[in-house]
Amino acid sequence: MLIECKTISSRLGDNEIAQLFRYFATTDAPFAILTNGVVWKFFTDLAARNRMDERPFFTVNLEELDDFHLLGLRHFAKDHFDANNIRSMAERDRIMDAIYKAVDEEFHEPSDDFIRYFVRKVHEGRLGARLVDQYRPFVIEALQLHFDLMIEGALQTEGLLPEGSEASNGHGTGGDAPDFNLYADYVNSRDSTKELFDVLRVELEGIGTDMGLEVRKSRFSFQRTHGRRESVFAAIHVRKQYLQVYLKVDPRTVDLAEGFSHDVRDKFTPCASPLLVMVRNQADIRRARPLIRRSYDEVG
Repeated sequence: MLIECKTISSRLGDNEIAQLFRYFATTDAPFAILTNGVVWKFFTDLAARNRMDERPFFTVNLEELDDFHLLGLRHFAKDHFDANNIRSMAERDRIMDAIYKAVDEEFHEPSDDFIRYFVRKVHEGRLGARLVDQYRPFVIEALQLHFDLMIEGALQTEGLLPEGSEASNGHGTGGDAPDFNLYADYVNSRDSTKELFDVLRVELEGIGTDMGLEVRKSRFSFQRTHGRRESVFAAIHVRKQYLQVYLKVDPRTVDLAEGFSHDVRDKFTPCASPLLVMVRNQADIRRARPLIRRSYDEVG
């Protein structure tokens, strides 16, 4: 691994990156780090072998350090270091980031081609600009409703929705919308549920040395890595007052406890996980420990 250190006043811009780029091409190092002591930029050669990428795949600012940066840094610790695993994750993140940005752009400002794709399913004949604009709000609303109902489907089991609520975003028959707490909410929150998640995260990370964490917009996915293959064994939704933990355990082999463990085989769940465990306190984490271990072993 190459590490190039600059003065703390360095902006780590194109000139500094260009110098590291030349060093990288003359070595067999799989990774290169450019730092001014505060900001650390991690590079590799995803686009072309032995040719350092122009953009870092991971950046850490020690003045803005959070749990997610610490999780990323852990992959570079001696007892966790696996060059192939890190490259695989970097490649996945690069592709996912590009696709996510493309999808996000389409959902925020749908292109005409995007609208036409759906309109052709329901309209025969020529699709001019006027017709595309006419259908645009209907396509956007239908897509939003579809995703809302998918989320509701994962929560419509006993005890998952706050008492008195029917559905989210006004598509139900009454009651308040459930208090979804997605990735951005977690990052900005400092409540007891976030602390509970941190305890559970440490529990999950300590279960084995082949662990990986993938952060999605609606969940945290803990997975085992097998070379280039990854298998999710625990997916977590962070809510305001509790955690929803989806596991790869057959509920028919579990002594289900009301309010704690649930059979969700017939529901839309993250990674097709058949068992849902509700975690409200650290005692629930201890109760869930053997189920988490079973799920981890199941995907191995």
